[in-house]
Amino acid sequence: MLPQNNDRSKVIAFAHQNDPMKMGEGAFIGLCTQNNVRVVRGGTGFAVRAMTCNSLVLSFLEDKTFEYFLSNQDQKILSDYELTAQSQINQITQKGEDIVLYLPDAVSAVFAMGANKSVGLGGAEHELGHILCDRANKMTPKGFFQPILKELRKFIATFDFVADQNLRYRRIGVFLRTLGKFANLFADIRLENMMPIMYPPTKQRFVDVQKCIMDLENDGLDQSDPLDILLVMMRDIGKNHVSQALSDRLAFYKKHFPKELSLVENQFKPLVKLNQVQSTDIEGTLHHPMVSALGFLTQVKDMVKNPPEEIDGDGEGDGEGEDGDGEKDDKKKGDKGKGDKGEKGDKGEKGEKGEKGEKGEKGGESEGDEKADKEDENSDDGSNQKTNETKDIRDKQQKEGEKNGSTRAMKDLLNDIQSRVDQGNFNTDTLDKLQEKAEKEISKLDSSSGSKTYIPNGHKVVYKSRNQHIHG
Repeated sequence: MLPQNNDRSKVIAFAHQNDPMKMGEGAFIGLCTQNNVRVVRGGTGFAVRAMTCNSLVLSFLEDKTFEYFLSNQDQKILSDYELTAQSQINQITQKGEDIVLYLPDAVSAVFAMGANKSVGLGGAEHELGHILCDRANKMTPKGFFQPILKELRKFIATFDFVADQNLRYRRIGVFLRTLGKFANLFADIRLENMMPIMYPPTKQRFVDVQKCIMDLENDGLDQSDPLDILLVMMRDIGKNHVSQALSDRLAFYKKHFPKELSLVENQFKPLVKLNQVQSTDIEGTLHHPMVSALGFLTQVKDMVKNPPEEIDGDGEGDGEGEDGDGEKDDKKKGDKGKGDKGEKGDKGEKGEKGEKGEKGEKGGESEGDEKADKEDENSDDGSNQKTNETKDIRDKQQKEGEKNGSTRAMKDLLNDIQSRVDQGNFNTDTLDKLQEKAEKEISKLDSSSGSKTYIPNGHKVVYKSRNQHIHG
């Protein structure tokens, strides 16, 4: 059990004795050395310093204008990408830069995950997955950029260059600032599906990592922003690390965020499935995360303009709705007064009050009165038919009103998501929750002990944005 935070020396001693990363550090040294990977203990989180396939794409797009893509044929753009990417890989090779795998310092690791060695190994293997599955510091294979360019053109087509004549001369990178974050989300899904095939023991460790992260996320999750919920939904559904924790989380989504869940299930599921790669084909699927990231940005923009109808997340509403409409159609088509409604109300029988009071005998009603009663019955039938038709019209208007209200609600939700995407103030990194927990606990230790805790940063390595050359 971790000592009290105010006894700083005991906390640090405990951390070094129970370091969950010690096994991971040793296990990876041999494998990483073969792949020119240097393992460094330092900092508060997991990270990799390298140029991945997604880094090469982002670097290529950064200074390109819309005009560049509008005025050039695919072959020219593909050739330019190849030259730019190869030049960057050549520079890395000439400098002899190692890939660096950063594992958290002992104190940070214990604060983040306790003494759970499986989580420690899983976190390290996740980062190794980026090195292997995203081909760190290696040139992308021939044809890699072609499907990405196809999706990029779809994204560009969502802009109105007639309304804004100057837009075509602006840099496209300004509108793709969050592309790297979404590419990282789908890359995480892809690698955590591929790594257990290449290295089977990683499967249970990824399950344990995800359970640990879910526990850290649970507090306040029901108050989450729509985009944040979409991201964790796609992550959890995509990785599909089967456990009770996942079942509980999916039930939570269904109860608290049905609209967001319907978006994932009915709009974004193909993007998620594209990255659930059940093979060791690294090169053939290398483009999948970037294609999905561009697809997500394009779909959100399209749906803001044309919101989809709200759909019940579990699909039951659709079936019931279809059956209900079918019954209404049958009643409209047939036999008003003779069908179910006639049996329930049988309003024509109300004219038979004479039978109850025997008015014909007591009051001396004539055959003419009986004829009048029949006319009244016919009049009632006409009135009932008119009433039913009016009710059908009102039902239809109400249904259309509910549909319009549902569309407005979905549009508001999508506008919120688009706004957050534009702002870029969100996170997609799988392991960042562990780092947040470590930093929070270290801050509490500093406050209670009255002194600053020194966390080595791996030979003074500076942590850069994960959207540049460091990926988590």
